[in-house]
Amino acid sequence: MKHSISLLLSLAVILMLLPKMAVSADEVSEDGRFSYLIEDGAATITSYHYIGEADNETVTIPDTLGGCAVTKLADNAFMMNCVAEEVIFPDTLKEIGEECFADCPYLKRIVLPEGLETIGFKAFDNCYALAEVTVPDSVTAVGAFAFESTRWQVESEEEFLIFGDLLYRYIGDGGAVEIPDGVRTICGYSFFDCNTVTSVKMPDSVAVIGECAFEYCEKLSEIGFPDTLESLSGDALVLTAWFEQYPDACVMVGDILYKYKGDGGAVTIPAGTRVIGASAFERCTPLTEITIPAGVEELGFAAFYQCTALRTIVLPDSLKKIGELCFYNCTALERADLPPSLTTVEARAFSTCTALRQMTIPQSVTEIGEMAVGYYYDYTANAYKHAEQFTLYSDSAAVQTYAAENDIALLAESEAPELPPLETTTQPPSDTDPSEKQGFPWAVPFSIGSLVLAVGALLIGARSIRRKKGK
Repeated sequence: MKHSISLLLSLAVILMLLPKMAVSADEVSEDGRFSYLIEDGAATITSYHYIGEADNETVTIPDTLGGCAVTKLADNAFMMNCVAEEVIFPDTLKEIGEECFADCPYLKRIVLPEGLETIGFKAFDNCYALAEVTVPDSVTAVGAFAFESTRWQVESEEEFLIFGDLLYRYIGDGGAVEIPDGVRTICGYSFFDCNTVTSVKMPDSVAVIGECAFEYCEKLSEIGFPDTLESLSGDALVLTAWFEQYPDACVMVGDILYKYKGDGGAVTIPAGTRVIGASAFERCTPLTEITIPAGVEELGFAAFYQCTALRTIVLPDSLKKIGELCFYNCTALERADLPPSLTTVEARAFSTCTALRQMTIPQSVTEIGEMAVGYYYDYTANAYKHAEQFTLYSDSAAVQTYAAENDIALLAESEAPELPPLETTTQPPSDTDPSEKQGFPWAVPFSIGSLVLAVGALLIGARSIRRKKGK
C-alpha cells in the first residue's frame, strides 16, 4: 500500500480523536429506523436500522426529525446496513458524510437533491450495483473515491466524470489529456495513480487543484496551468515526472510557491509570489531564515509546519492570511511581527511554538482560529494547554474574545514593549537549555502511552492524515 502509517502512529491518532468521536446516549434520539442528533437547530442522521423486507426496495429518508430539518447524513450512517435498491433523499439535505453508504451492494439508483453541497470521502464506495447516479449542480465538494467500484463509474464511457464545475474523476485512456472548459475544481485524487497520463492542459476556468489530484502520475511530465489558479494542494503534484524534473529550489506554479526542494539555511522567496502554498516548507528542519517579499498575501496550510530551526520571520505588509498549522511546532520561533494588513490567523497557526512568549496582533485581524497561539502540548496530561507566561497585545475585538475564552493574558497594543526591527540575519543559537524556559513545561517525564499520544498530537491536521473532506 502506497500510503501507510505505522500501527503505533495510527493508534496514536485514534486515541487522540476518540474523545471527540464519542456521542453520549442521551444526545441520540430514535425515530423508527433512524437514530439522529439535533445540532444547531438541524437534524443529523447518525445510523439506520434495517427492519425487514419492507426496506428491501426503497428507503425514504425523512425531511424532518425531532421537529428539525434533516441536513446531514453522518459518516458511516448506512454503511453495510442498507439492502434497498433505491434511497429517496429529502430536499433539506446539505451533506452526505464519509463512507455513508459504503458497501451497500443492492443499491441501484440514487437521485441526490438540489441543494446538496457535500459528498464525503468514499460515500458510495463499493456499491457494486449502483448504475444510475444523478448529482445536482449545487454540489461544491466531492470527497475522494466517492463512487469508487460502482457500476456507474466502472461502466462509464465518459473520459471525465464531472458534476457542475467539479472534475470528480478522470477515467480515460491516458496520453495527452485536455481538461474541458468550465471546470473550476479538479477534485482530490481525480487523476491519482494514472500512470498512462503524459501531459495535462488546463483551461482558464480552473481555479482549484485538490489534494493528491495528480499524485503518482509517474509519466506526467508536462502540465499547462492557467494564470487564474487560486489554490493548489500541497500533495497535488508530488511523485510526478513534472515535479521530479525541478532542481533543488522553489518550485513555482504561476504566483504560487508550490514546494521548496532545497537544503534549508537562509531562503529568499522569489519576487512575484502571491501565495506560499500548503506544506511548502513542511518539516524543513534545516531552514533557519526566510525572507518573504512584498506581494505575498497568504501563507498556506502547514506551510512552515515543524520547521524547528526557524527563529524569526519577517512578514510583508501585503499579507492577509496565515493558514491553519502554518508555524505549528516551530519550537525555535521566538518572534513573528504580524503586519497591519493581516485579517485571518487560522487554527493552531502558532500552536506549540514553545519559544514564543508574546505576540502583537494588529487590530485588522477579524478572525482567529482555535488554539491559534499561546498553546503548548502537555505530555503529562496528554492535552493541549495555554501557556501561563504568554501575553497577547492587541486592540482587535476578535483577539480580545479569543484571549478571554482561552484565559490568555491580554494588554492593549499600545502597551506592547518596543522591539528592534527584525532583520533577516538569523541569531546564533542560545546557550540556554530550552527546557528551562518558563511558561512551556514541555520537558517533563512521560510514559510510553503519553509518547504515543504526543506523536498523535503532532500528526493531527497535517497532510499525513489524508482523509480531508471535499478536497
